[in-house]
Amino acid sequence: MDPNFGYDPYFSGATLYNSFAVVFAAVFFFAAAIGTVLYVFEAIGLYRLAKKRGIPLYGLAWVPIFNTYILGKIADDVNFCRRNKRTKYSGILLGLTIAVTVLSLVVGIVSACLFLNGGDFYFTQDVLPGDVMLLVFLLFACGSLVSVLSIVLEVFLFIALYRIYYGYDQMNATLYEVLSILFSFMTPIFLFILRNRPLLPPDPRTFAGGVPPMGMTQPAGEGMTPPVTAENNFDPTNRKDV
Repeated sequence: MDPNFGYDPYFSGATLYNSFAVVFAAVFFFAAAIGTVLYVFEAIGLYRLAKKRGIPLYGLAWVPIFNTYILGKIADDVNFCRRNKRTKYSGILLGLTIAVTVLSLVVGIVSACLFLNGGDFYFTQDVLPGDVMLLVFLLFACGSLVSVLSIVLEVFLFIALYRIYYGYDQMNATLYEVLSILFSFMTPIFLFILRNRPLLPPDPRTFAGGVPPMGMTQPAGEGMTPPVTAENNFDPTNRKDV
């Protein structure tokens, strides 16, 4: 049998490497395109919701990190107008996002500096093994802290998202929340869908007598909840209005 049977002289390791590189580049650019589209959807959704609710600095919806602040402000506003409860989701989300981002950058930069030479350390009089071990321990501690803060951030993020979903589409709020948890890419889509919907009327169950106090809702505007008056015939006992 010919030992060269099946051998392609034009196929080599370099060809295989180039093929993998092309596939990797295609997947990378496809994922980047999808990520960009989803980011734009989320930014538009937050921008429109914040603008209609009269939230200052609604343009921050387009800025990474600070878009969590806008999301929290929308949740705070919805929580106050519908449930008569003051919350601080905006400050919590912004603080946690900044903390996670800064700590992640520190861990990444220090790790890159430590292992830039493949993990080879050259101990001198100024750099002792004990110093390196201390630095590695601090990196591990910071990494663990980042993990914990990331989990806390996700919890508050999903709580705020549920308040928004519940305020604009009470019937499907639970479905939106579950899908957002299981498939994070659905969150921008849901925010984009809700961007032009009006805020639901205040929940009568959270107010004594079923009627919110005067001035609870913001002045009626595009997509805003109108004040409860006899003219708009809002019936607190009607379950469809809840």
